[in-house]
Amino acid sequence: MKHDIFTALFCVLTLCAQAQTVSRDYQNESLSKVLEDLNTATSDKTIYFIYDELEDFTVTSHFSNLPIQEAIREVIGFYPMKVTYDGDKIFVECTQKEDAKVIGRIVDENGHPIEFANISLRSIAETPNDKENSTYLNGGVSNENGDFVIPCEAQRIILKVSFVGYKTVERNVSVGHIGTITLQPETYMVQGVEVKGEIPQYKAAQGGLTVDVQHSILHDIGTANDLLAMLPMIQQGSDGKFNVLAKGEPEIYINNKKVHDAIELKQLKSVDIKSVDIIIAPGAQYNAEVNAVIRIRTLKTQGDGFSLMATSRTWKNNKWSNYDDLTVKYRTGGLEVSANVALDNGHFSNDQTIDQELHIKKDLFDVHATLPGRSSWTQLAYQAGMSYDFNTDHSIGLSFSSQHILYDNYKSEMKQNYLKNRAFYGDVVLKTDIDELDKPVWELNTYYVGKVGKLDIDLNATMLQRKTESHLPQQ
Repeated sequence: MKHDIFTALFCVLTLCAQAQTVSRDYQNESLSKVLEDLNTATSDKTIYFIYDELEDFTVTSHFSNLPIQEAIREVIGFYPMKVTYDGDKIFVECTQKEDAKVIGRIVDENGHPIEFANISLRSIAETPNDKENSTYLNGGVSNENGDFVIPCEAQRIILKVSFVGYKTVERNVSVGHIGTITLQPETYMVQGVEVKGEIPQYKAAQGGLTVDVQHSILHDIGTANDLLAMLPMIQQGSDGKFNVLAKGEPEIYINNKKVHDAIELKQLKSVDIKSVDIIIAPGAQYNAEVNAVIRIRTLKTQGDGFSLMATSRTWKNNKWSNYDDLTVKYRTGGLEVSANVALDNGHFSNDQTIDQELHIKKDLFDVHATLPGRSSWTQLAYQAGMSYDFNTDHSIGLSFSSQHILYDNYKSEMKQNYLKNRAFYGDVVLKTDIDELDKPVWELNTYYVGKVGKLDIDLNATMLQRKTESHLPQQ
């Protein structure tokens, strides 16, 4: 149970042991007690935190010979925490201040804890089974012991637990301690043959974690878009962009090149990806305003000669959509030349219903609104590039890519009905019709990666042109 909120509201822990590195083995310990213990392990730092704010978060972690800063990052894991360094002072603060929390544990069919399971919380819509009007509230990831703690201000929520290779679990629960959730393995049948793949290997890395894609079932999942949507801490929005839980929209890199257009992730196939790094504590090499980074590392092409790959995907929302691309490569010695062309023709619909009750002085206003949204687009993208590997320590490359919007339209017609004191008061209709005009995007990128002795050299330069223009007709 929590300590009295008025006692030990702000802990300043004194130093009592001298150590440059820390080795610890924590099993389901309170984060407050863990930070208190770590403070005693260093003679040149002082840890500041609010005891009651962190007490509900539990830690299960094992590490050896880590500097105090890395030890703190290790025990915090993916909890919504902010760590600030000021000289010899270290401040640890929970960034989500809700008093209520969803607390539970994830295990497999044998009762073993599942680490890095994705847990998302959504609101419960007024109409049963109306998932479209259910909004995302918060999310988190299970730790080494399968435990998770997610702050949430709602009283009842829809809890969704997913992990690659296991069936997704979705339940309506009350906020608080929800107990243990058991995940069952997911198997696939292909022409009568049962297929089981290797579960992805997640490894803690500096500032985040690394996912081995090459040797797991993620290798054949589809595109980089499909892959990212299945990884811990990552949530895909309806606009095709990604968010890292509690960190917001990340910067995404393919090898050392920053992704400027989402279509690049559609063009990259998961079979060409070696690993993915999810970094929630970016270092000084990134922009100070960046809260999270995703780095995708690709496999090196093997063998000489021509290769050809054609892919096509079709899906349906309100109408059928399709994405098709063609890639041609030629490789000889250290030289590789490639070209790609892709056509993205899509449709998307989203219907929302809003009911509000407003009390203004002595009057009661009831508002019922419907918002059907329809969007359609056709985009052509093409890319060409070449690279040359002089040897294992030196390589250069040059690429050009462009995206051409042939058609992009969004339409909606919001209808609002007003009642004043249960009597008809009025109707409002708001029509939106937006056309994005054709303004091609192009990007030129060049790089050099080398190694001289112990010095690693990574030079990367990008020229980008992007123009956007929208037209809203008068009503």
